[in-house]
Amino acid sequence: MRSLPAVIAVAAIAFVVGAQEQHKLPGRPLYVADLNLPEHFVQLIDDREAVDRFQAESRPIAPGIVPTPQTGFPARHRAGQFVRVVRASEQVARLAVAGWPTGRIEVPRGFRAPILGLAHQPGSRWLATNELAPVELGAAALIQQRLAADGLPLTLAKAMKLMGPASFATNRSAGLARLATLGLPTDLLPSFSVKGSGDAEGDLVTWLARRLAEGAEVEEIESDLALWPFHHRPAEAVFAVAAESGEDEIGLLRMQAGGGYRAGVVPGGSIDVIFQLVEALREADYYISVWHEVAEPFASMVNSTWRLRRRDQLTLAIEPAPVAAWAQDNGKAGVVLGAEGKPTGLGTLVPRYACIGEGWSEYEPGESLLMENLRASGHHVVRSALLFQGGNLLPVRDPRTGERVLLLGEGEVHRNRTLGLTERQVLEIFRAECGVDRCEVIPGVSYHLDFDVSARVVEGEVVLFVNDITAALTVIVGLGAEGMARQGLVSAEAAGRIKADLAAGRMGPVLNELTNVVRRHADGQGVLSATISRAFVVDPIDSAAGNLQVFLLALDLLECRQLPPGPIPGHSARAEYLEALRRMDRAALRQVEHLRRLGWRIVPVPSMPDLYRSINYLNGLQHRGGYVMPAMGGFYAPLDRAAMQAFGRVLGPAARITPIRSSECQRQHGGVHCAAAAYPKMP
Repeated sequence: MRSLPAVIAVAAIAFVVGAQEQHKLPGRPLYVADLNLPEHFVQLIDDREAVDRFQAESRPIAPGIVPTPQTGFPARHRAGQFVRVVRASEQVARLAVAGWPTGRIEVPRGFRAPILGLAHQPGSRWLATNELAPVELGAAALIQQRLAADGLPLTLAKAMKLMGPASFATNRSAGLARLATLGLPTDLLPSFSVKGSGDAEGDLVTWLARRLAEGAEVEEIESDLALWPFHHRPAEAVFAVAAESGEDEIGLLRMQAGGGYRAGVVPGGSIDVIFQLVEALREADYYISVWHEVAEPFASMVNSTWRLRRRDQLTLAIEPAPVAAWAQDNGKAGVVLGAEGKPTGLGTLVPRYACIGEGWSEYEPGESLLMENLRASGHHVVRSALLFQGGNLLPVRDPRTGERVLLLGEGEVHRNRTLGLTERQVLEIFRAECGVDRCEVIPGVSYHLDFDVSARVVEGEVVLFVNDITAALTVIVGLGAEGMARQGLVSAEAAGRIKADLAAGRMGPVLNELTNVVRRHADGQGVLSATISRAFVVDPIDSAAGNLQVFLLALDLLECRQLPPGPIPGHSARAEYLEALRRMDRAALRQVEHLRRLGWRIVPVPSMPDLYRSINYLNGLQHRGGYVMPAMGGFYAPLDRAAMQAFGRVLGPAARITPIRSSECQRQHGGVHCAAAAYPKMP
């Protein structure tokens, strides 16, 4: 008889990874007016912030049951043979600590991350205020304040006029280098060219220097500037983003161990999600970035306990700076194309700099710096001229037309208009750099589009899975009533009546009864007791407070839908919150109507858009064999099953729906698609 497998205890491992968990929404910058964002998008940002703020500050819940971290794992005794380790070079490691910030920071508008050979380029560094002459301070302020509104050519003209056009005529390179240091995205200037000229880089600058040196005022040539043609030519290898509509097998998953450890591996957190993906997709290879401070215990756990199958199946990248959990957002997976458009290898398209934020962009240095290790591992890394967060880019191949279509969250258009580009120019660059035939801009609802849409080619047509908020609310509220009945907070008869009302669409009585139950369990300061949160626990992986918060959000959404048209009376924080929720609810309906106009099939899934307290099933990975679906487990497992059934009815019995417990990630504005960049299997 074989002995039971040994258990590796990890409770004593000094993981600092949990400290690296980061929410995805920072505070708004002071100069948001400089970004020239459309009013409806600013309203969306404000609404999301109002919802997050109210939920963080209102209805506090007394400490209750929390998920039980996993502290032991079966030992597999395959140490080292299947894991390859890459480490940052000394030069890159020095870059991580020598003068570059390690947290989020606002940077000059045209900044590019100092990676992949750009460390000493003018646009990849900036000068302190006391290093700038007064005229340069004026030019830097002009670029920051007017680039988004005036556009790149006009802002260039104004900056050259301010700094003296003669200097550009005598030493054009030095002048452009100085403007790049001040924040002008001079690397985009080669895309502006005069018809018939082959010297794309020189034309606009040379023409402006001559006209301004002749005494022309900017106002005199403004109309001429608007006529300059624009054509973007990618500076690097031909690249194509990988379609995410389910045609390919997954060959590689790139992930980051950026959280998910608190006295053990937190169920549904970053490390747990990575482990589940490795278990579920055993034929794939894996590339995992981890901060050097926690690399040793993480590597020990991987080597000793993970079920790997072949040598070098997993590459462990030891990073010199902290990393977040969201590998999807700092680079877009794809392939490098050779002769006749044939894939020659896997590649990653990386933005100007890895960033966070909606509308604006705050630099996350560690998220850009980790691309140095990726390139050193033999992977092809391609620089983009644009800013983007990968979860807002969804590539789809339409089998009816053969077109490769990039569904683009509208936030990425607004983000890049701050570089002085028009929407048309932004879309042209995305089309060229991503190797697609066209771009479709999708109105925003969630922080990223991958919480609102999941695309799949089924029997020769594109299917778009979208959130069915009503179906999700019905299940969530029904489960809450059942849990309260088990806890004795409502009678079994009342729970049955509530479920009957839900099924019949009678939401008013449901709201009244359950809202009264919630109020009875709040103290004088509005703190909800652990007694009521206990009703939302059925499994050791459950978070009592987290599950109760989902239920409270469901009640709030139902309340929004019961309110009469027009402004909500009063000026309280709750009135502002409900109004914000109602606008977002309506935005979700408008988004689905927009998607419907694309001519593809729409399939609703019981699911909710991205909020700290929602449950989302669209943030997963479509692949040839099926769908890897984010799941909650525990108390909300019945909702997981309803979502799996919705996918299964369309994908068919041959498809494998793989639930990945990701509750903790979802409470951090993340999910499975956020955590893993998936690359196709090469022939």
